[in-house]
Amino acid sequence: NQDYTTTIQLLTGPGGNLADPEELPAAYLGRARSTMASSPETKLSKGTQASEDYQLAMRLTSREEWDTNSELEADGAQRNPYAAWEWGMALRASA
Repeated sequence: NQDYTTTIQLLTGPGGNLADPEELPAAYLGRARSTMASSPETKLSKGTQASEDYQLAMRLTSREEWDTNSELEADGAQRNPYAAWEWGMALRASA
């Protein structure tokens, strides 16, 4: 999980814009999946972080430039419906 966090920090820091644009959403998705695969205690304590990571991954994988975050998320979910389902499970775990 720490590796994904480090990757996200590097990709959002100076020079991160030079990386492949697919790397950042993949890092968010990887961290969310890593969190959700953890122990039940970790899932409960970090479920909100996983939900936010899934949400950002959906926004970043959108193919269009939409006006609202909801539209970006919907388009990202159409591109990766399994990740959208995982996002729903993370939302349930964090509730």
